[in-house]
Amino acid sequence: MLIIFALLILFFGLLIYFAFYFPNFEILQVLYQVRPELDVLTVIIFLRIVISLYTSYFLLNKWLYQEKRTIISFPIIFSIFFFLFLPAKMMDLMMYIAYRLYESYSYSYQFLIFVIKIRYVFGVLSVLPLFLGGLYLYFYRLKFKYETIAIKKILLFFSIIYISFFSFIIIILNDVKLFTYVGALLVISSVSFIIWIFLKAYKGRILKEVNSLTLSVGFIFYLISSALIPIFITFLGLETTATEIINTFYIELSTLLSSIIITVGFIKKPKPINK
Repeated sequence: MLIIFALLILFFGLLIYFAFYFPNFEILQVLYQVRPELDVLTVIIFLRIVISLYTSYFLLNKWLYQEKRTIISFPIIFSIFFFLFLPAKMMDLMMYIAYRLYESYSYSYQFLIFVIKIRYVFGVLSVLPLFLGGLYLYFYRLKFKYETIAIKKILLFFSIIYISFFSFIIIILNDVKLFTYVGALLVISSVSFIIWIFLKAYKGRILKEVNSLTLSVGFIFYLISSALIPIFITFLGLETTATEIINTFYIELSTLLSSIIITVGFIKKPKPINK
């Protein structure tokens, strides 16, 4: 299982490198020289990939050592979320670079749209386990206390609706600016639900294997930082220096902070209540 885990990461990394970075290596060297913010952005995204990789591995390992393992159990759902976050962040950097190539070197607009659409496909796939994780926690841990066929059917139903809805939007959109609103809608529709679930779990002292309050704070940070992206672009514009600085130093750094908080929430168990 762990070998497959590592091979999938290696495969996708090599695929992106040989399909995008290698053919454009010389122009990317120049781009990084004239766009110093890309260096900072690359480091931040790399840190987020490392944190997500560690959290995904930690939760996968936790699931492997459970006595009863099911594909819809709590650790594996969130392990898949963080694992799918890896190619999404790789595509984030690719998307930023593709936009600079379009803007400064007259690369094809259709190529830019293609990269953005692929990125948002991974966005849907990475957010889906988060949404399903919230449903699982609500029905299995907070409501019925046991797995049923009905719960699995509900998860399957919402998966089909969720993927179909956002896939349709991604296919028909051809405006770069509108994709920022789709990204915000993706995050808000899933993260706001998971925040409510963890706050409810914290209040009821239900999830003793994770720190529900810390997870709530981390996901709130993530929600706010993601929801503010379309607001900044609406008021500042897509191509302004201010937007680039905000994307580099505010959005990515704040989501990096949220990733750290969420990871701590999964690893550090809550303190027992003194009676």
